[in-house]
Amino acid sequence: MGNLSFSEPFGQNAHIPRVPIKDNAFGGCTSITKIFIPGTVQTMGWGVFASWTNAQTIYVTFADAESRPDGWSNRWTDDATVVYGATSAV
Repeated sequence: MGNLSFSEPFGQNAHIPRVPIKDNAFGGCTSITKIFIPGTVQTMGWGVFASWTNAQTIYVTFADAESRPDGWSNRWTDDATVVYGATSAV
């Protein structure tokens, strides 16, 4: 993703590539209802999912993750529902 930001690009479901995710990359993307983050994403910027609501779900596939992984900003999301340790986006 590099320095790119996205505005509603994926439809309802999205799979994130295996790269660092920069600040505000998916901020305001209200049409996405689910997003799948592979365990290879080691860096998550500030506000990546800014303005997401609890009706939107982020699946984090770190098998042993129970909370925000090291290397991720403590302000990476707002109110989205986060499922840690998922095997895929349902």
